[in-house]
Amino acid sequence: RVHGDMSTYEFRVTAQNLAGLGDPSKSTGPVLVRDPISLAGPPTDVKVTATFDTRIALSWKSPDSDGGGKITHYVVEKKPPKGKWEECATSKDTICMVENLPTLKEFEFRVRAVNEAGIGEPSQPTPLTLVQLPQIAPTMDMSGLADVTIRAGKPLLLSVDIDGSPAPTVEWKLNGKTITSSKRVKIESAEKKTTFRIEKTERSDSGSYTLVLTNKSGSVEGTSKVLVQDKPSPPEGPIEYPETTKNSVSLSWKPPKDDGGTPLTGYTIERREKKRNVWSLIAEGYNGTTITASKLTDGTEYVFRVKAENEL
Repeated sequence: RVHGDMSTYEFRVTAQNLAGLGDPSKSTGPVLVRDPISLAGPPTDVKVTATFDTRIALSWKSPDSDGGGKITHYVVEKKPPKGKWEECATSKDTICMVENLPTLKEFEFRVRAVNEAGIGEPSQPTPLTLVQLPQIAPTMDMSGLADVTIRAGKPLLLSVDIDGSPAPTVEWKLNGKTITSSKRVKIESAEKKTTFRIEKTERSDSGSYTLVLTNKSGSVEGTSKVLVQDKPSPPEGPIEYPETTKNSVSLSWKPPKDDGGTPLTGYTIERREKKRNVWSLIAEGYNGTTITASKLTDGTEYVFRVKAENEL
């Protein structure tokens, strides 16, 4: 009898009679002497670590007993609520991605270890798991929504990296009102990015631009304040003439409703004779909303106009 000391032996047999020992048989070849190998025990702590639209990720721990032999791989099995267990994947490690599963169907999963003796005992099954995209609330990179100041006529581009599962719906708003693509506005959204572009901005494009992302797991929003600067609007009229003499006229007006998004630097005041089309300068860069136009000709009708100025 040879005991299991993990040594290698060769064996042969020789017949014996009254005349003595005969020739030995052929050698058996090397034989490893060891204890018998049994089936491995069940793997433990089998978990679903992630779900996708057609895949499930699993992890587990090696069995407490390998049956006396090296574990060569693992067999993963699945079972629908009213079905039977069937093999769905194999793995040489203690993690596995089960592929090609039907979306929005439920399955239990269990794992068996395999050694030289065969397929071992099954693990405890996982809870029923729905095959679906992971449910992750939307997020956005707020750096893409920095405040912007630009000159009218220049392009406006807001580009924001986004995330979420399932992919979130995208909504852009200006001052609380939803904006959609048009001849002037181009909105493009993909799974990981959304962009808002106006090729040629106008003063009226100023305001608070809000991006709203929404999916089943929640919503998030961010805002960019955009200032489009332009020339100021005309001063508020009509021009008033509080005092006139034979050689002068006092003019009075109100500031423009819109300074163009940057402080006023002054006014340009001009005049012309009513019967002529040539304008003459009275003052420019003038601070104030009243002025007296002097050196006028007695008995002549004049037309006056005022322009507001800013740094643009």
